[in-house]
Amino acid sequence: MQRILIALALSPAAAYVTPLAARKPLSALQMQSGGPAELYNSKGVAVASSTTAVEEVVAEDEVIDLKPEAVEAVVVGEEKAEEPKAEAPKAAEPAVENTRATLVGNASRDPGALVFHRNKDQKYATVYTEMEKFFPGVCPELPRPALLDGTHPGDYGFDPAGFCTTNAELYNQMEAEVRHCRLAMLCAAGWPMAELWGQDWFDGYFLADGGRAPSILNGGLLTDVQFPPLPTLFVLGFFALYGQQELKTLGTLKCQTLYGNVHKKDLEGLGEEWPWGVAGDEDFDPLGLYGLLGNDAVGRFTMRELELNHGRVAMLAVLSYVMLESVTHVPVVQLTPFLFGKWYW
Repeated sequence: MQRILIALALSPAAAYVTPLAARKPLSALQMQSGGPAELYNSKGVAVASSTTAVEEVVAEDEVIDLKPEAVEAVVVGEEKAEEPKAEAPKAAEPAVENTRATLVGNASRDPGALVFHRNKDQKYATVYTEMEKFFPGVCPELPRPALLDGTHPGDYGFDPAGFCTTNAELYNQMEAEVRHCRLAMLCAAGWPMAELWGQDWFDGYFLADGGRAPSILNGGLLTDVQFPPLPTLFVLGFFALYGQQELKTLGTLKCQTLYGNVHKKDLEGLGEEWPWGVAGDEDFDPLGLYGLLGNDAVGRFTMRELELNHGRVAMLAVLSYVMLESVTHVPVVQLTPFLFGKWYW
């Protein structure tokens, strides 16, 4: 009897039953059989006239007392959904240390986005830390300047002379370096090619004494110049064309170059801290090689990093060409037959 009264009197919104008022004995308890809308109202199921008869009699003085926590609401026309079992709390996974190289870092906003200031917590320059691995105690300490925090390509934290103290000075030095790198790479390839094949062109007219490439220390440009001074005129013409391109670049804003808007988006995380764009952006990429390693910010950053690394090696190579030939008076291709010997070419 108690279960029947609970099912009829309770609703989903109310979990209590008021005591039944004393009335005359009934021979049947009937459930309302109205429309479907009346069955799904906010007050639950109403008790009224005829359909289902129950052969029970309710006494006049019988009162039902129910505890709310022991009562469960019933909704007509809906099956009771099974309650999901509470899952046991999972143990926290151990943090995985980032073992990626600090070349480009991890993506900060989206796949391919750059990470800025990723080396700001490093105390010493990368050169010093690498030297300490192989020759501990040999290299003097090289503290990493706060300005060189790994934001830009080619940044190994090396500036012992303190040339850069502001971002503006850093940008000027970066522009100068990338230009010297490009010229040095052309020179590092052109110097031995001139000495290898120059003898077959005009009987070595464009070469200096001993078959060496013409330079200031080797002669052939300013001293020991033959008439007409074709090597000197050729060098002057080359730098005139290069200077014309430089003047054009100086009058062009970085945002107006081929990759200007792309670089602006790549460096938007720096905000007003770096308004100059990418150093060395000459608005020149006829073969579309800039996105060779990935058409995103990380791929372009890596290409600039490779260019600077190759350019720095090329500057050291050209310096070695000049010093060796000025001291030995022998072409560098003859001093290094394992690189430029006839068996190789």
